[in-house]
Amino acid sequence: MAKTEKTIEIIKTVLTLKNILWEELVNALNALMFLQLKNKGSRRKFHHEKLNITIILHERHPHHEVQACYIDDVRDVLEQFSLI
Repeated sequence: MAKTEKTIEIIKTVLTLKNILWEELVNALNALMFLQLKNKGSRRKFHHEKLNITIILHERHPHHEVQACYIDDVRDVLEQFSLI
C-alpha cells in the first residue's frame, strides 16, 4: 500500500492514534483531488473544484505533525461528501 493510501486509511479511523505529518496530509488531500490555494500566514486552504468544498487548516510551526482536531475535521468533510 502506498504511503498516501496509508495516510487516507489513518484519516478514516475514528480514533486517530498515529500522528500524521503535514506533508502526508497534503499528499492525501491532493490524491483526493484537493488543490492547495495560495494564501498568507499559517492557515492553509484546500479546495475541491468539482464538489466546491474548501477545507481550512492550520499548519503548525515549527511542528510538522497535524493536530488530531484537524484530522477529525478533515474526516468529517471527506465522509460528508463520500470521498472516504
